[in-house]
Amino acid sequence: MIRIAVVLNNFIVDPINDYQAIIIRGQESVNGLDNRSHCIVNFSMPEQPKLSDIARELGLSISTISLALRRSKKVHPSTIERVNTTAAKLGYRPDIAQRSIALMRWREKHKQQGYSVAYVHDYSKEFIEQLDRYRPNRKSEFALRIDGARKKLMHLGYDMEIHSLHDYESPSQLSKILYHRGIQGIIFDQILSHKNSLEIKWEHFACVSCHSGLIDLPMDQICLDSYRAMELCVEKLRQKGCRRPGLILFDRESPTMCRYLGALLAKASWFPEMDTKTMNLVQMPNIPSHQNTLEELNNWILMYKPDAVIAPTNTWYWLLNEMGYKIPEQLLYISMDAAIDLQTIPIMGIITDFSLMAEMAVQRLDWLILNNERGLPSVPTVFCIPPQWEDAFE
Repeated sequence: MIRIAVVLNNFIVDPINDYQAIIIRGQESVNGLDNRSHCIVNFSMPEQPKLSDIARELGLSISTISLALRRSKKVHPSTIERVNTTAAKLGYRPDIAQRSIALMRWREKHKQQGYSVAYVHDYSKEFIEQLDRYRPNRKSEFALRIDGARKKLMHLGYDMEIHSLHDYESPSQLSKILYHRGIQGIIFDQILSHKNSLEIKWEHFACVSCHSGLIDLPMDQICLDSYRAMELCVEKLRQKGCRRPGLILFDRESPTMCRYLGALLAKASWFPEMDTKTMNLVQMPNIPSHQNTLEELNNWILMYKPDAVIAPTNTWYWLLNEMGYKIPEQLLYISMDAAIDLQTIPIMGIITDFSLMAEMAVQRLDWLILNNERGLPSVPTVFCIPPQWEDAFE
């Protein structure tokens, strides 16, 4: 039984469920004195169902009930259905305050235990050297994602291990090693070369993908809205009077590159001198083999004579510069990943906060771990970061 002092002004409350009838009237203050009526109202509240009530009803343990209500994959789907049906029947509702306390205790516990998360990438040492080749004093996009993830994981109490798929015989071997090291979750950076399905024991880990690569992994993903990014680029090119843009792709079959190509094709009518059959398109390796790449790139420019080059990264700017092309006098250069070098070279394009992208991936992974969500989701969720345009000439 709870006793509450109720102060009401000209108000009537009818009996509701287990509450006693409340009829209270009052008047406004007169001559500075408060003449409103005061009364003490007794009412009783029905006891809320607990996990133990559901467990007793079904003959299951409380831990099983808790997992089933969170739809954990550790519990059989039929049991999850039974538990949720019984919970609805009994009128069970989770206690938000208790849940918050439990999460706080869990965080303190795993901070002491030093739970670890693996950051897995598909970059060879050669590729990382290529990323750093033209910017010895600036961090690459990959390094920014690593720093962002490490900072956020440290804040949440996790340790982070970095693993390259190139250091293991197969993804299956890596999976076994991570499991035996007690890894709770995996953040996958963009995958560039493993086009076949990764042989990972997904049921052992909570997983999330940070940045889209040549394949889209079947898990929750945080990435740039690549279709909108290309739309924004072609809109800016149109404003600048461009008539023959050319597009450099790594792999025209990859999901990200398909989105780029689709957005450009949708706006092809804006560029009267662009070949709509070839889309002035050239496919280049993601790791340029210097001399061969220079020849192929030069032949493409001589054939299609683009007045603007759209490329996935800034790498091609440096190659064009080596070939003697003057940017922007002879060619406009638009990078889908311009942020790193925007202050030092005359380019324009899309900027992405890679540190923020990694932090968002960590937040999503932390949520999956706290909710015992292991394995691949039946319907992955994609969190798209809106693109931002920057122009070194504006």
